[in-house]
Amino acid sequence: MHYVPLRAPNGNLTSLAEELGVELTPTLVVTYEGLHCEVDADGDEDCDYTEEPVETFIGANAIIEALDSTIDAYTYANPPE
Repeated sequence: MHYVPLRAPNGNLTSLAEELGVELTPTLVVTYEGLHCEVDADGDEDCDYTEEPVETFIGANAIIEALDSTIDAYTYANPPE
C-alpha cells in the first residue's frame, strides 16, 4: 500500500490525481498496478507499468467505513488463519 498525495504543495491537483479523476479530498483510490507490453517494429519488447483504478471512496466517512474491508481485500495485512 502506498500513500500518494493528490495535491501539490501549491494546492493544485497532481497529474496522478487528474489521471485518476480525483476532484475532492480526501479521496482514497485503490489501483491495480499492471504491466503493459508492446513489441516494436524491430522485435524489441517495451513494457510500462500502468495504474488502473479499481475502487474510489470520496470523503472521510466513506473512507473510514470502507478502510478495513479494503485493506483486507487488497493487501496481506490480515492474512487468513
